[in-house]
Amino acid sequence: MSTAITPTVSAQALPGQNLTTAQNAMVITTQWAGSPIIPVNLPDGFSCTLINYSNSPYTSNVLAAPMYTLANTTYSTPASSFTLQPGQSCVLTAASCLSGAGGTAVRYFVAKSS
Repeated sequence: MSTAITPTVSAQALPGQNLTTAQNAMVITTQWAGSPIIPVNLPDGFSCTLINYSNSPYTSNVLAAPMYTLANTTYSTPASSFTLQPGQSCVLTAASCLSGAGGTAVRYFVAKSS
């Protein structure tokens, strides 16, 4: 006998809503293209799950500097945005990484469901 685990949805992204540090460790659903809006200043260790439950793709906002690192891609080439197809989810995690210039750069790691 198996038991299904159903996560509790912590928040729903509304049109034009910004993702905030208060949503750390939350499961966030979206049916709006471009919401939630992901800021460039999430702290190290911030992590949340985004679920696109609409019939249309969710595309993140475009960041001025590429910060999204997509799982199963070349980690050294961050992207300016990412897309979740209908029914797809991802875990978004913020982490500081060493940059090629010897300093650190914040990156958002995006691990999508298949």
